Amino acid sequence: MKILIVDDDFTNLSILTTLLEKKGYEVVSAFNGEEALHKLRSNAFDLILSDVLMPVMDGYAATRALRARERESGGERLPVVALTANALSGDSDVCLAAGMDGYLSKPFTIQKLGNMLSKWISVEQEKEPVGAPEDPRVPAGMAKPSISPIDKTVLDGIRELEGAGNPGFFERIVTLYLSGAPGLAAEVLTGAEKGDTDSLLRAAHTLKSSSANVGATGLSDLCRKIEGKSRAGEPVSAGDPLLSKFEGEFRSVQEALKSILEGISA
Repeated sequence: MKILIVDDDFTNLSILTTLLEKKGYEVVSAFNGEEALHKLRSNAFDLILSDVLMPVMDGYAATRALRARERESGGERLPVVALTANALSGDSDVCLAAGMDGYLSKPFTIQKLGNMLSKWISVEQEKEPVGAPEDPRVPAGMAKPSISPIDKTVLDGIRELEGAGNPGFFERIVTLYLSGAPGLAAEVLTGAEKGDTDSLLRAAHTLKSSSANVGATGLSDLCRKIEGKSRAGEPVSAGDPLLSKFEGEFRSVQEALKSILEGISA
């Protein structure tokens, strides 16, 4: 079974690729919709997992192009599942209108993957979650109280992916996040200051996803709020209290993750 992942965020790609490969799938990656369409011409896939906001060509446009190609060729419909973090109201309608078939929310877990894969390519669901556990005792939508800006259960899930054949995976993922997140945070703030809505949206969307995957759930939620406000046509500009919370939470997340890395190397 072969799966194409389309995402421009290396943190998301690394975690999802590792999860899928541990389940025995062959995984191919693309960093935008245009590259994905090119790879679809020369490869046969069983499923596409695609982010929606990406440079060059986003997931919506790529899916529409794929569906048009399928209609012209008479080929079978290839399932496309959107990769999302904290899906916004109305996203499902936009995805369905573009020709997508469903969502896989972040952070990724084996349980979520099992549910999704069993629906689209008949894979037996696994029992043990990796990442943030979906505890039935916690009502949906309720955040677990925590002093730390990082949900340690998500980090524990990343550690579980190391195994004998993947040493240092946890450290690589956290380092990867810390190397890319500052640029995205700066782009959110610069976009707000300059009124560049497109840049702000792309950066907030990407940071929302990668933050969720390293357990920075509070930061991910603030990115979701910034993205949602901007997409609703409400200006997110310098001085907005939401941006002040965003800056403070981002600093807290950086400090917490750097402390964790220092503990590993100590």
